Amino acid sequence: KESDPRLVPELAARLRQQAEAECLDWQPLQSLRPEFQLSTVLVMSARRDQLEAAYGAETMLTALAQRQGKPVHALEKVDEQLNALQAANAAELKEMVEGSLDDLESGAAQEVLVKLANAWAARDATALQSYDQWCGCMESEAERTMSRRLLDDRNHVLATRIDALHRFSGPVFAAVGALHMFGPNGLPTLM
Repeated sequence: KESDPRLVPELAARLRQQAEAECLDWQPLQSLRPEFQLSTVLVMSARRDQLEAAYGAETMLTALAQRQGKPVHALEKVDEQLNALQAANAAELKEMVEGSLDDLESGAAQEVLVKLANAWAARDATALQSYDQWCGCMESEAERTMSRRLLDDRNHVLATRIDALHRFSGPVFAAVGALHMFGPNGLPTLM
């Protein structure tokens, strides 16, 4: 997938300003594609609400598995995840960055992150299943395309790989993000 990783100067300046507002050193971020700069800023903005990526479930589950001598298998390759996060073209990239910056600057991004984290912590399947109705992230075709790429398209691959692990080694404990569990292309349906 090739997209123009350059942003118009106005968006690039806004992105840098948001990074610096989160106390991020811009120098190491400069070499990243804008999608990954933006992802980093979004994750770091969650710290304002006591959501720290270093304490994420995947980190804790990996440490627990290693401590107990359990095998850990990746369900995706790094390049597959990177491709899912990349915009398909320059227009999608501009729309993604502009919309996300608007949400960061207005506080909407943090509100969605907190609501999502609270729904996960409360095991609120109703809120998680209706994410697309309250996230404000399905309003444009580019946003819907990104969601399909991040969830639906990846779920088919994840389901196939979980099934292969199960066939090869018996019972499997698979850890995936909560949003992979819902809808007609959610993992339980596909499995």
